Amino acid sequence: LDVMTALTFLWEAAMPLIYTGQEIGFDRSFAFFDRDPIVDYRPDRHTELYRRFVALKHGEKALQAGERGGRMIEIENNANDCIMTFVREMDDSRVVALLNLSPYTIHGHICGALHRHDERRRDRAARARRTRHGAVELHRAPQGALTD
Repeated sequence: LDVMTALTFLWEAAMPLIYTGQEIGFDRSFAFFDRDPIVDYRPDRHTELYRRFVALKHGEKALQAGERGGRMIEIENNANDCIMTFVREMDDSRVVALLNLSPYTIHGHICGALHRHDERRRDRAARARRTRHGAVELHRAPQGALTD
């Protein structure tokens, strides 16, 4: 679920919608047109996940909607059947997404340059490390979410 949540915030043509209670992990549908209050509102891991994605969406010009945001450009990797990799860039804003869509920990490689302007910029979200021949080695756990 975290990966699909990430896609709604990172995907070029998506608009994230947070339904009542979703930000606290509420696991049932509300009655349609009836008063159905949230009985026990306590922040949990979902709350922090949504806070971080909302802050990322608002703080990165690359993630803006329409022509104001960056185009989604696929990054080739050697595990395309398991890992979705893409970058969105606009001016000095760059967001690199590495999403594990499988239930397994995947070890993969990205070939080519991730950074258009400055090799000193590192992909913090991926926790990737530079290897020989310009490849980037990545190790993603299942349902990987946003990390520092």
